[in-house]
Amino acid sequence: NSTLTNSTATNTTITNSTIMNSTISNSTVTNSTITNSTVTNSTLVSVNITNATIVGSAAVLACDSNLTLNGTLTANLSCTGNGTVISTAGVTLDCASFSIIGSGTGIGVQVLADDVTVRNCVISNFTAAVEADPLRLLVEDSTVQDSGYGVSLNNTNHSIIRRVTAQRNAYGIVSTGSHNNTLSALNVRNNTRGVELHSTSGHVLSDVNVTNSTVGLVVDAGLNVTLGLVNVSNVTIFNASVAQITYVSFNSTGTMNVSHALAFSNNSVFVNGSNASILNRSANVTLRGLAYTDPKPVVDVGDNGTFVDCATSRC
Repeated sequence: NSTLTNSTATNTTITNSTIMNSTISNSTVTNSTITNSTVTNSTLVSVNITNATIVGSAAVLACDSNLTLNGTLTANLSCTGNGTVISTAGVTLDCASFSIIGSGTGIGVQVLADDVTVRNCVISNFTAAVEADPLRLLVEDSTVQDSGYGVSLNNTNHSIIRRVTAQRNAYGIVSTGSHNNTLSALNVRNNTRGVELHSTSGHVLSDVNVTNSTVGLVVDAGLNVTLGLVNVSNVTIFNASVAQITYVSFNSTGTMNVSHALAFSNNSVFVNGSNASILNRSANVTLRGLAYTDPKPVVDVGDNGTFVDCATSRC
């Protein structure tokens, strides 16, 4: 419980202190406030920083903390509420393969700043393991599990989620109101709902495996979403106001732009099998708001723009 002002400290352990206008190096600082100072090659635990220069140092993550510089875990971290909030741009959280474990509430890692990296983490048992609202987020080489949401992207743009396992969540990975994100090398398994894209555009999904989920993949088809190397059961592609089409299985070895392959309008779903042969398979079609008493499916047999009633043997 001390105050350091206009001081120099080297190879020191500082706890419960206020540090102002000082130079700290090769030290451990815990539960302290650092203002207008320079900290070099040190370890910081539960520290508030204002107008300081931090060089070659890292924060050791604590529960319910605000991570304002690069941080790491040195052991598993168990929290009864939130894990950490990252509100400073350019910060990297490297969990070094240790776990952030919640008690069933709160957010494991909440990202509110741009250009943040979260890697090598195992995050479990939160309302949301990772929740983000930034630009250029990178989440990689991590596992999100046993939570309400594994990864929840809200208005998150130009971001990358790669080499992530999402398992035993209510929702594996959900992107809402987000644009131009890449989801790749994902193992999404044993979730109630696997991967969902709502009100998004410009997303690219590649090397995505979704297994043992009640709902595998849900895509808003009216927007520019590209699927490649996707292996999923129970795929629903939809336009919320008019219709949806659901495939029991979907195993794509090529690349398909959803908005080029499917068109939804009042009373119809158009499947362009020439653009995406993967769609030439059995599916359940739901049309909403129909005024007809006896609707019938039609098919363009010759792919020439001429539609005829589809026989029961085909449809």
